[in-house]
Amino acid sequence: MLGPIWLMLRGKVSAPFLGLKVSVPQVPPDAAQLADLAALVAAGTISPVVDRTFALAEAAAAMTYLETEHARAKVVLTVP
Repeated sequence: MLGPIWLMLRGKVSAPFLGLKVSVPQVPPDAAQLADLAALVAAGTISPVVDRTFALAEAAAAMTYLETEHARAKVVLTVP
């Protein structure tokens, strides 16, 4: 969890020195948008990109994988 937060913080702090503007988009949860996304996935219009899958028992390893910035897409925990 700290990996992405560290990247955002680093970008916000260094942006003024580089002449850049950095913003972190925040979207409030919305059930209607989630339902629309689920319909698009079910129809095959869009598909999630999964980098790696971990078992729930390997959650700590999944977090370590995310924090080392190696993830190229979503990391999924499978629940038995």
